[in-house]
Amino acid sequence: MDTDSTHVEAPAHAAAAVATSAALPALDRCVSIAPAPEQTAEQTVPPHLHHHQQVGKSSAMAPLARHATFASWPAANAAAAAVNARASQSTLISAAQARLSNAVKPTRPIPAGVPNLDEEDYDLSLMYVPEYAAEIYEYLNNLQHVYAINPTYLSRQPEITARMRSILVGWLFQVHQTWPFKQETLYLAVHVLDRFLQRRQVPRTRLQLIGLTSFIIAAKYEEIYIPEITEFVALTHNLFSSQDVLVAESEILVALGFNLGTPSPLHFLRRGYRASPCRPKTYTFAKYMCELSLYSAEMLEFPQSTIAGAALFVSRRITSPTEVAWDDSMQFYLFTPYEAMLRCARTLLELLRVAHTDNVYEAVYNRFRDEANQRVSRIPLNAEKLELVFKDI
Repeated sequence: MDTDSTHVEAPAHAAAAVATSAALPALDRCVSIAPAPEQTAEQTVPPHLHHHQQVGKSSAMAPLARHATFASWPAANAAAAAVNARASQSTLISAAQARLSNAVKPTRPIPAGVPNLDEEDYDLSLMYVPEYAAEIYEYLNNLQHVYAINPTYLSRQPEITARMRSILVGWLFQVHQTWPFKQETLYLAVHVLDRFLQRRQVPRTRLQLIGLTSFIIAAKYEEIYIPEITEFVALTHNLFSSQDVLVAESEILVALGFNLGTPSPLHFLRRGYRASPCRPKTYTFAKYMCELSLYSAEMLEFPQSTIAGAALFVSRRITSPTEVAWDDSMQFYLFTPYEAMLRCARTLLELLRVAHTDNVYEAVYNRFRDEANQRVSRIPLNAEKLELVFKDI
């Protein structure tokens, strides 16, 4: 992560506090900046303003005096301030709407009949950054191809098979659920693992170490706070030491050139949902299939955007068969041709069929069978229902 290059010279007593805390654990090495002495209104207001503050006569400097004693403002002044704040907010929103009407110009021409999602998002600009959304997703689309994984890389690993990789990914799911990590952390961990394995031959005895270290790297990248390395090592029953993890971490980062930023299916799944909204259960089932795709080395063949599109397609066909499963809007915003999506959907459907009978997928199955995830992994999937996914296509 980039660090702030701004240097602030600390006072002598702060430097002493830093020296005293040098022996603390890594997560506790926080320098406490001593707060400045509290100032009273008399200290804050210059002497030449005391008269205005005490007498309360209106003058050009009176607002500054009132600012120093804000807590004593009468209710009328507080109400006036609230009105001014609302007026300022309304002005900002109006300015944003006017700016967006001129600024939202996608670099790709939008086909006829496809709505401009970003032009409709002026009221949610802080969340969806509509002025930059088109460029951001085009950048993510390019990035997913730059860091694409060779789906045949395991053939160059003499001691590691696709089955071993699936078992390791299942174990990483359990590591992920040990703490309240973001889903992006899991996706990045598996991606880092695959990128390293396609560059370096790894003996079977080090595979779990590389998987665990990949997860720690992803957590450092995505999370704000992470556990100590010793807590991660304890999950392996101390099969490895903290020093082993640190050595593997350096090895992985050097092999990857410290380039970790890459999109996951989640990024494109959110975009696809906005392009063609669906029921919450349909969306959750699509998330379930995206996480299933992490297990399969065969899914490495497909870009992340295509996996997201195929997951939405299959999910609609299973949970909402009367809805339109694919349209021009999804094809445009997910950068995925219809034929490529269908090919990925067939592979994903086969993975879904196997996942309900193979205990390797138990971790993700259990995660999506609870009420919070609408029990989507428990949706009955008999052969007849799965065959209907591609009926009339």
